[in-house]
Amino acid sequence: MAAIPLPERGQPLDVNYIYDMVSQINSIANTIAIRATSTSKVNENTDTTSNLKMFSATKTLSTTNASGNTTESFFFTYPEFKFTPVVTATIINNTGSTTGDDVICTLRNVGTSRAEGVVRFNTSGAVNLSVSVIAIGIAP
Repeated sequence: MAAIPLPERGQPLDVNYIYDMVSQINSIANTIAIRATSTSKVNENTDTTSNLKMFSATKTLSTTNASGNTTESFFFTYPEFKFTPVVTATIINNTGSTTGDDVICTLRNVGTSRAEGVVRFNTSGAVNLSVSVIAIGIAP
């Protein structure tokens, strides 16, 4: 885009000079309009970070002697969030056993006040596991 030269003081504005200014303004307006229509906001939330709240807890699973390819369900209840919070679940191997090293933790259902999941034991043996959950979301 070429720059329009500044006129000298006292120089009369002619049709060509006004045409160049209008052309440049229209070019800029078209560029802005194209960029504005190609952007969008998905699920925009106007709440600020000062409205965030966090919940964390740890539970010990009841299984002490796991069989391979079995599961144990768990759940956490927490104070109500305005929307479904972001929830993470982490397995803690309390004894360092190889059975506790070979598990998979999956969240199955996350709601505004409860998260449910399952731990799958891939091998058999003695185990002592805990599940830690962190939920972060907007306060009601």
